[in-house]
Amino acid sequence: ALSGLIWAAGFLDPRFLPEGDFGHLFSAGAIPVIYSLIGLKVGAELLGILDAMRCKVRREGVTA
Repeated sequence: ALSGLIWAAGFLDPRFLPEGDFGHLFSAGAIPVIYSLIGLKVGAELLGILDAMRCKVRREGVTA
């Protein structure tokens, strides 16, 4: 994102990541890449929450 601001003078400027072939991840520019990275972050956060809940259940000795 920062390199796009520097090189293309805009965050989602098409010169940062030009159009490609239809159906490929990078064909629509930077938006699918950004959404993929956000999805990975959300998944990692959810795993952290589930792990914290699992550790709390083990610590308290609660069984299902």
